[in-house]
Amino acid sequence: MLKMVNKEMIMNINKIGAGIVTFNPDKKRVCEVIDAILIQVSEVVIVDNGSDVDINWLKEIYTNQIYIIKNIKNVGIARALNQIMEYFNNKSFEWVMTLDQDSILTENAINHLLKFSSNNVAIICPRIIHDDEIAVDEKENEKIERTITSGSLTNVVKWDNIGGFDEDLFIDMVDFDFCERIKLNGYEIIRVNSVRINHQYGDAAIKNFFGKKIGVYNYSPFRRYYITRNNIIFYKKYSNIGNFKIMVKEIVRNVGKVVLYEDNKLKKINAITKGMKDGISWKKI
Repeated sequence: MLKMVNKEMIMNINKIGAGIVTFNPDKKRVCEVIDAILIQVSEVVIVDNGSDVDINWLKEIYTNQIYIIKNIKNVGIARALNQIMEYFNNKSFEWVMTLDQDSILTENAINHLLKFSSNNVAIICPRIIHDDEIAVDEKENEKIERTITSGSLTNVVKWDNIGGFDEDLFIDMVDFDFCERIKLNGYEIIRVNSVRINHQYGDAAIKNFFGKKIGVYNYSPFRRYYITRNNIIFYKKYSNIGNFKIMVKEIVRNVGKVVLYEDNKLKKINAITKGMKDGISWKKI
């Protein structure tokens, strides 16, 4: 299953690690993710966030090639990401590639991303594409405002300098919050458009609303709560960006999608309502 490559042919990877956060992963897909990254870094860490089933079967496939951190319960994506970064920080690694359990990195991607590293860069990321999207970019690389954690190559020292990922957010907006603090600390995020990674949105569907295509992601009530709560918290934390109208418009749009297209409507609307209350009552410590 594992594609063997002579690591001497790749740029010095002794201080480059990778971390994958899993939750009830599909066996075939997660192995494809591991196979693709294992030949590009010196060490891979899996943080399992409270899966319902034991994932020790991965050890049988990869023996000593990966290290597994098993959380008894779901401690949130922010905590899992910090566990990955803490592991590599303790081993004095320089960069860490973070991946979702279904995001497959292309061959030699990290080698190419690292060509654009500099003293002021905190994250180097690929161009994110969705499903059958065809991305056309004029620039090979460019400075951007924000990116998602999946596919991001993060500098370990700079992660530590800005205080890591905000675990209070648990899930949703964790990546954008991290990116905002990167900028506030004077660091940069560089996107390399010539490197691509496909990112999928779970149980997504495209609906037609009076001729306009709308993405409907069928998030659970649990996710609807955190999406709403954390959007409000984000704008309260960084009141210098965006505006209140954008936040309200997003919440109204999400309510509309639930009402028009999704199932379990009452539980999701209640979750959104609770998320609004908790987000409004949140106070910065």
